[in-house]
Amino acid sequence: MMIFFSVYLPGHLFVWALYVMNVQSLALKENFGFRKATNDDVAFARKALFQNAMNPLSISERNLLCSYEVISNNLVGFGQVRQLPGGKDYELASLYVKPAYRQQGVGSALVGELLRRFEDEHICGSIFLLTLEPLIGFYEPFGFSVIDDISAAPEQLQFEFKAGSIISMALGNSIKCMCR
Repeated sequence: MMIFFSVYLPGHLFVWALYVMNVQSLALKENFGFRKATNDDVAFARKALFQNAMNPLSISERNLLCSYEVISNNLVGFGQVRQLPGGKDYELASLYVKPAYRQQGVGSALVGELLRRFEDEHICGSIFLLTLEPLIGFYEPFGFSVIDDISAAPEQLQFEFKAGSIISMALGNSIKCMCR
């Protein structure tokens, strides 16, 4: 079957892209799963975050969700939604995927699962996150948008933003706060 990618036929391009996305989604579900963290997972997460200049201090076995490869049961990524002090706001944090598994949809599936579980628990409140500027586009499809005024973020995130800004600037990058 021949598919023409033309400005005059945008519907054909959309249908083809949708078909490819469904095939990739099916393969992802067959190859990767999710589970609650173990003590070993928490230890690995802290080490991986520290090695990647991310904050390992807020990792919690209770909050950490792991993505694993079904065939080998190997941990391939993790992330968490944690409640911030004050009780009404939350942070999507500590998202990490092993380099060999990146660009395969694992991170997107992990964020989607974390948000689904958050919503299933009928938790109300805003979800914030801190990320490097080049990753803003990764989070936007999940409904996150950049907060230009950091003083609008919860106090603890303001502190983490300031500390993270120093580290990310030293590494040649910029950190942003996003909210959903």
